[in-house]
Order: sequence, then structure tokens, then C-alpha cells
Amino acid sequence: MTEDTAIEILPMIREDDFGTLEMQHLLFAISKFFPMIIYVNLTKNSYKMLEYGRYTTKTSPIGGVFDELIENGIASVDPLHKKIFYNTFSRESLIKAYAKGETSVVLEVRQLGDDGIYRWVKVTVIFLTNQENDDVIEITLTRPIIQEKARELESIRLRSIFEMTMLAHYEYITLVDIKTGLFEQYAGNGSNSHRVPVIGDYDRWMKFIRDTLVPAAEREAYYQQARLANVVNSVKNNGRYAFRYRINDTPEQRWREVVYHYYEPEEKILLTVRDIHDDVLAEQAKRIEEKYWRNKERQQILTGLGLDIIIDLDLLTLEAEIMGDAKSFLQRDLIFVNFPHGEVNAGMIHPEDVDTVVKAFDSMYNTSEIDNKTFSVDFRFKRGSGVDFWCRCKAVILRDERGKPYRCLCKLMDIDDQKTREQKLLEKAERDLLTGLYNNITTQMLCEDFFSNEGAASRHALMVVDIDNFKHVNDNWGHKTGDKLLRRIAETFNMTFRVSDIIGRVGGDEFVIVLKNINSIEEIQDRVNALQKNIMEINLEEAGEQYTAYCSVGVGLFPEHGRTYTEVFHVADEALYYIKEHGKNGVKLYDESM
Repeated sequence: MTEDTAIEILPMIREDDFGTLEMQHLLFAISKFFPMIIYVNLTKNSYKMLEYGRYTTKTSPIGGVFDELIENGIASVDPLHKKIFYNTFSRESLIKAYAKGETSVVLEVRQLGDDGIYRWVKVTVIFLTNQENDDVIEITLTRPIIQEKARELESIRLRSIFEMTMLAHYEYITLVDIKTGLFEQYAGNGSNSHRVPVIGDYDRWMKFIRDTLVPAAEREAYYQQARLANVVNSVKNNGRYAFRYRINDTPEQRWREVVYHYYEPEEKILLTVRDIHDDVLAEQAKRIEEKYWRNKERQQILTGLGLDIIIDLDLLTLEAEIMGDAKSFLQRDLIFVNFPHGEVNAGMIHPEDVDTVVKAFDSMYNTSEIDNKTFSVDFRFKRGSGVDFWCRCKAVILRDERGKPYRCLCKLMDIDDQKTREQKLLEKAERDLLTGLYNNITTQMLCEDFFSNEGAASRHALMVVDIDNFKHVNDNWGHKTGDKLLRRIAETFNMTFRVSDIIGRVGGDEFVIVLKNINSIEEIQDRVNALQKNIMEINLEEAGEQYTAYCSVGVGLFPEHGRTYTEVFHVADEALYYIKEHGKNGVKLYDESM
């Protein structure tokens, strides 16, 4: 007899079969698979344990009231599973399941053992045939599934790694068997830049890449890093290993990064390769820029040249000496009355920077420390022409022997170009390069910050939006057309929602939108209706085939469904899954009955 056979036989058993010799033999056979077997009359709220010798039963008697048995069961399961355990196995829930025509109910939970450790068990309720009366009868089977769950969790872990890598548009995703030294490609972007086969010997093909693609001067260094012995040693020690190299697939010898992840249970290594040429160029440009500004500052300090100005302000007489061409630099006169408060009152400092500037100076003026400490503050200053520009004020407050400030030395520098470049680099880091929307990390950070601070006392909706049948576009028309569709979708989001809302791309065709300060569920529905209408107006045509865009939307509410981004995203994602499973092209607000 197998486990599946036992489960198939039980529904055919009648109540009056119990007590027969044949039934005793059957229960003995089934007990090999299920250490705990309980006979339950749901209508009479009673139970009797038919098999329990090899299972923990310390908290419940052999027979008694079923509701009390469930209470003991709730007390013994993992706190995270208590709610679902009750919702699944309470007498009311089981009777409802029977009334719906279900033949069995199954749940996997973690249960506390005699040793105080939670372990996974599988609980199966099978409804029995009852021809004698209207009583609802069932058999409950329980068995440990520790090994199966461990394998499942490891499988999920490996699958998660693959899904994460697929989102990053890697050139190669390859699995290397440490024992055999063989590799097998699992996915990639189709470029075949390294001319590597689907299956092969790892070290052999690393030598091929070294000898045919890597620039001659860099070949030995490449192979020393890439050879399997070095990779295995590195990933076993650190779990992860990565290095950069160049290949001659194009005239400019583009940079790549290879990353290895150790998959211990199977003694395998997950290898990913991606093109990082643009990132390397950006890093090099940033280093050159930083070097330029260091040299410029050094030159100004040594020679006193440039547009920077020095202000020597007497805090007792408010007389000031200015060194440098302040007229050209500021295109206006400074006030110097209670510096910088006079400049603030005259509107010379940008409103968003006033608090920063005032607090910086006041903290230095009001401290009782005698040491003369230098500080720096960046802010936007309004020139006489009315144009704001970024400047940096480096200042030191000089104090007498009692700690009273009597003099302020300030150096004002024009850093407008630098700030502009930094802002562009910051936006590039925060934005998804394809759509221009916030990327996954930035979206999460913005939402967490908003939920914790500005939006903590209000109501908001988090929508997870998935483009229906997007895979069809990529598979049939190619990634260029898919990218074009994603850009059109992003434009539609920006057109449909407010500037104050948070809009981000968190996956291939998955987006998150936070509608701030909503007043009603109807408001959410109106926004979603407008979104779906606008998206349906996106039409693509390729090779005589037309595609009309549709989307599915899952919605979670803050604070009803959670007070963190992770919590609200989780319920919205469950609602999205529900709508995808029930026909797509719709919207679902999360509720616990799903």
C-alpha cells in the first residue's frame, strides 16, 4: 500500500466499518504513512484517536470534544500558522468545506515537538461516506514532512536566484557542476558574445575565451580568476565571487562582469555574465571629474585665483571685508546684518534651504565650545539676476577665551555645475533606464520613508500592476518591441497619475503605484478605470498582427493591510495573483477571503 492508495481508500469507509478486524488491519497499514489518525464526528463535536502511538499526544486525550482538540492544536503550531490552522480546521470551516462538496482538506504547518522544536507536518482531512444519518464524519491524518519541506525550500531558493537573474537581462545564466567540471547554459539574452555552447567543459571554454576574446595583455589575469579551482575555492569561502574583464566582441572591447553563486546542496555554481561597459565608463568619468575638482580646489587655495570669495565678518561691529570679485560672483551686495539671517529675510537664499543654513550657523554661534571648528553647508543663492545657483559656504567661527563668537570667516564657492552633474548621476541611479520610472530599490525606499513619516497618519493605496500577456510580445515580436511597449506603458502611468504619487518599475512587466491620501475606495476604482482605459488605447502592430495592451491590478491599503511597504506590497501582490488566476484584465482589492 502507498500513501496515495491509503488516501483513496478512506473516503469509501462507512462509520459502521470501524471496529471490524479488516478495519484494524487497514488502520495498521495506513499508520505506516500517518503516525496520527483521528476519527471525527463534526456534527456531534467529538473525536477519537485511532492511531497515536508514534506521535506526540501529550496535550490531548485519546477521545473527547473536537473543539478542545482544535484549541490544543492551535496552541502547538507555529505562531505564524495559528490563524490559517484555525481557519482551515475549525469545526465550522470543515462543515462548510463538506457542504461545498469538497472531499478533503490539506494544510502544511509547523508544529511544536516534545523537544521544543517546530517541525513541518502535513494534516489531511478526508470526509467519509455516511449513509446512516446526516452526521458529518471525517478522518484526520497527520504525518511529518521535514525532508520534503527541506527539499522544497531549497528548490524555491534556487528558483528565486534564477528569477532574480532573469530580471537583470544577463548575457549568460549558466550552472556549473563542481564534481564533473561541466557547465550547462540555462538562459541568456541571445547575444552569444562569448561563442560558448549550451553544454561543455568549463575550464576548456575559459581557455577558449582567454585565447580568442580577451585582450592579449589581460589574458593570464583573466584565466587565473576564471579557472574552476580558483572559483570553487572563492565561492566556498565567501558564498559569492565576482570579477571584471574585457572581450574583443566589438572594436571598443566592452567590459563584462561575471558573478558566481555557490549552491551547496547540489555542489553546483550559478554563473551570470552581464555587460557593464556603460557602468565602467560612468565610474571612470566620475573619477576624472572628482580629480578635476580636487585639482581646481587645490589650485584656488594655492594661487587665490577663480571666482570664489572670502568674507571676513566682525560679529561685534558687523563690518566685513570681502576678498574676491563679489559683484561678478553674486551680482548683488550682501547684507551682513545677523549673517545669514539678513540674507534669508531678503529672499537671497532658496526657501527649501533656509532651515539648513540657519541651523548650521546658529548651532555654531550658540555653542559654548571654545575650540574654533570649521563647518560646511551647501545651499542655493539667488543672484541679482534672479537666477538661483548652488554655492558652498565653508566657515569657521572664532571665539574669545570665554567662548563668545566675535568673528566669522566664510569661503563661498560656486558649485552649481558640480551639483547639476551629481543630480544627474543620482537620477540615473534612482531611475529605471528603460522607462524612466523609479527602479525597484528606489521605489521601496520612497514608500518606506513616506509611510513612516509624511504619510503615517493618512490613508493610501498601493497598487501592483502587471501587463497581461506581455510575454507574448517578447516571444513573438522581440525585446525591442517589448521595450517599446514598456516605455508607452510608463508614459501612460505618468499621464494618468499625479506628480505626487510614487510610480516605479519593480520587475520586468510589473509596476508599483502608491496613490497618496485617498478618500474612498471609489476614488481608487476611478483611478484604475482611467488607467485601464488609457492602457487599452495602446495598440501595437507587427507583421500584420495587432496587440492591445491590458493590465491586471492588485490593491492593498495603508494602514488597513499593513504599516510597511513590505506588508502592503505583499497583500497587493496576493490580490494581483487572484485577479490573474480569475481572467486577468481586472482589479482586486485585497481581502482575507481570497
